[in-house]
Amino acid sequence: MKQIDLSKLGPGLLFAGAAIGVSHLVQSTRAGADYGWGLIWALLLINLFKYPFFQYGPRYAQATGETLLDGYHKLGKTYLWAYFFVKSQLYHSPRVLQVQQQLIQFCKI
Repeated sequence: MKQIDLSKLGPGLLFAGAAIGVSHLVQSTRAGADYGWGLIWALLLINLFKYPFFQYGPRYAQATGETLLDGYHKLGKTYLWAYFFVKSQLYHSPRVLQVQQQLIQFCKI
């Protein structure tokens, strides 16, 4: 029987946890309960656009030995600033709003 190297399991679990997160587990099941199959088109479209980033980002980092931010920096500062803008506006802002909405619902404000 092949021995499992647990030191390689940790980073994979961290990446999977960061990639999935609360929004995927809680909000997707809630949307499914509220809207049924009406949003299946959005799920397919989102995964179609997300897959290349999750597939080729780690491959780039492993093949070159540098981070994705280093790769964007090599392309030029415009790409790096675009990355930070997209990351801050499209990733973190909805998360903050989601937490605020849950606090409002929990506290019945």
